[in-house]
This record gives sequence, C-alpha cells and structure tokens, in this order.
Amino acid sequence: MKPRVPRESKSNLAVRRAAVGMWVLAQVLLVRVGRAAFPLSPPDNLWRAGSFFGWPGGPVFFTNGLAFSPDGSLLAWPLDQARTQLSVASNGAPVRVFNGWGTPSFSPDGNRLALRGNNAVNLWRVADGGLDLAIPVGENEMSLVTFSPDGTLVAIGQTQSNARPYLTSVGLWSTSDGTMIRSHAFDQVMCSFAFSPDSKFMATGSYDYAHLYRISDGALLRDFLSFTGLGITALAFSPDGSMLAVGGAAYEGVFPSVGYVPAFLSLFRVADGHTISTFDVPANVTNTQSGITSLAFSADGKELVSGSADFALRFWRVPDGKLLRRYVTLPTSGYFAAVAMSPDGRLYVFGQSYYPRGYVPGGPQASSVAVARVPTWITGFAANGQSGILEWTGGSSLYQVQQATRLAGDWVTVATVTNAVTSANRATLRLTNPAAFFRVVSPTNTP
Repeated sequence: MKPRVPRESKSNLAVRRAAVGMWVLAQVLLVRVGRAAFPLSPPDNLWRAGSFFGWPGGPVFFTNGLAFSPDGSLLAWPLDQARTQLSVASNGAPVRVFNGWGTPSFSPDGNRLALRGNNAVNLWRVADGGLDLAIPVGENEMSLVTFSPDGTLVAIGQTQSNARPYLTSVGLWSTSDGTMIRSHAFDQVMCSFAFSPDSKFMATGSYDYAHLYRISDGALLRDFLSFTGLGITALAFSPDGSMLAVGGAAYEGVFPSVGYVPAFLSLFRVADGHTISTFDVPANVTNTQSGITSLAFSADGKELVSGSADFALRFWRVPDGKLLRRYVTLPTSGYFAAVAMSPDGRLYVFGQSYYPRGYVPGGPQASSVAVARVPTWITGFAANGQSGILEWTGGSSLYQVQQATRLAGDWVTVATVTNAVTSANRATLRLTNPAAFFRVVSPTNTP
C-alpha cells in the first residue's frame, strides 16, 4: 500500500507556483533575450570586398594583416601580393592604393603607413601617398611589420625564404632616420610578436614558448607557460597592457593520433606571467588545421575576438574566457586569417581565405575582407519579484534597453544606460508583463 501524501495547502501551493512561475519567467526572458541578441547569423557587415592575395597554396597572414587608422576612419588591407588598399572604414570607399604588401601598420598619429617592399620597409604618407622613408633590410623576406605605440620604432620580422611564414629574427628600427636599434635572432622559428601599449615591452611567440622582452635593452624578462608541442601564431596585449592573449596550435606531427591539430588560447598576467584563464576552443575534427591565427582586444578590453583556421570567428569575454558569440563558415568557404578592432570599439574587420572554384593545388587562394559592427549581446538576467537585472556587453558608450510584447511588435525604450557611469553594463527592469521580450541596442554603434 502506497503511503498517503499529505495534500498541499492552497497558500503553500500558491507560493510554490509563484516561485516556479517567476523562475520560468526568468528563464524564458533569458532564452528569448538571448536568442534575440545571440543569433546564429552572419556578421552584421557594413561592406565586403574580395581579392586575391597571399602565398600560393598558403595562408594570407597570421596576425596584424588588417589595420584601422588611429582615429578609426580608414582601413588598410592587402589588395594583392604587391599592393595595399586604403579605404574608408565605414563604407569601403577607396582612398588610394599603395605599392607594398604584407601586414600594414599605421603610425600612432595616423600620418604614416608602414608596408613591406622589395628588400625594404617603406613608410608612406597617408595624406598624399608619397614615400616618407625607406628602411633597407636586406634580401631576407619580411613577414610582419608594425609601429611601436609611441611611434619611435618599427619592428620588422624577417625570415628565410624556405622557412616562411615563420620568423628567424625581429629587428627594431628608428622611424626618424631608419637606423637599426637592435635585432633579435632566434634559434627557433618565430610566428608572431606584439608591442605592449606603453612601448616598453615586446612579446614574441615561437614553438613551445611565449617570451617577454624589455625594449630599452633587449633583456628577456620572462618566459610564459611552456606550450610543449604548440606553435604560437597570435599575440595581443590588452589595451591597458596588463594582460597578454596567446593563441596558436600544435605543430605538425605532435598529435598524429587524434587526426587533427588542436588549437589553444590562453590569457596571462604580464606582471608575473600568471595564467588568468585558458579558453575552451572547441576542436574541429573535420579540419586538420584548427589553430588560432589572429587576436584582437576590444577598445575597453572586455572582449577578445579570435580568428582561426577552423572556419570560426569567436568573441570571448575577458578575463574569464566565456564564449559570447561564434560565427562559422562552411568548410569549403575557408578560415578567418586576420581580425582587428576599431579604436572606438564600434567596428571590427576580418580577413577570410578560401580555395576558389577551380582552384589548382599550389595556386593562389582567394580572399575577402569585411567590416562589421561589433555586436551587443546579453550575458545575464536575474529576476527578483517584480524586477529583473539585465546585463550585456558589446556595442559602445550608449545603450537602450527596449521592450516588446512580441518579437514582431514595436520596441519601446524602457531604459537608457551609458557605460561611463559603471564598468558593468546593466539595467533594472520592471517585470509587469510575463509575455515581454527585452533587447539591448547601441545607437552610437552605427557609423
């Protein structure tokens, strides 16, 4: 005989139903808002352009292959293997074409653009396209070129032709007269390097290690956590210089049993090398090349965007490494080879490489570049009685929290928030309508 279960009192039942109802309300709002703000849709592109560039049968670039001007108004991107296009960032309108290629880099004042040329790195005037300074660097090929944030130096990564795209040395040259200040030669192939925002340090990535050097005297300050069997192909300092993002993949032959190349992405504290977080980069077992190819922080340092060889463009929350958004292309479309964020935080640009129709092995890959709006997305929602706290990230400066009773209905602004007041973007909402949907828009995120 089954034991008799006491009947719940009407008052207790009402309380329990109310509690469950509020929990369901919170979950529905979170799911609905999450779906509205986290769609599985293409990036919100402002414009896109196709080109043919990159090494025959190889990647276009690993890091810093796309560059916004310091004021965010212009974008430099590779037009082909000999020229670089300067365009208006917001609409892609052409400004001028420079003779030079590789990894474009603007001077901090936006007046000069550094590009690799034939046996030289050329500093071009942005205003009129004239050559301002040519830095002869010899016959070795150059893979990476970048200005220091203070504008006094340009770092040039060089490589032997049979070792590309890997670097064998990084030289520091004066931007005033083109003299060499210092050169670092490496016994291991190098894949990436980056200046700290204060121009005091340089991080380099190689097989197995990420290093931190002091610019003033070239001293090696520390090796970050050893990445045994892994090649570091992307590095990025946070805007305040306190963190270093390190990404890459296992190099060939290290993990033959799994049938694919594992990718990795970690965040370190620059001051002492402490590991802040290790991001969960999903393995793509359908593609043998899954490594991180490029990294860029948002202007406020709260997000990190990564491009990778597994056809995915990902936005991560800093510092805990939570995946906020992912864009994925079909395996036949190609991989995201370079990413960059605009200085004002409104836009990002990505370069994508793919095999064109009728591709012949060893031939040039087809590539495209696109500029898109930085998305705004919901990161949390908590309900308490008749009120709820909504949290979000992305966008820039000004936000409007809007409500509608149905997704196809009219959206009404119920709160306006600026992130100048607090470091966290949140709003307290009245939950008087159980059928309400909420969304967050950033009006200042429209160029």
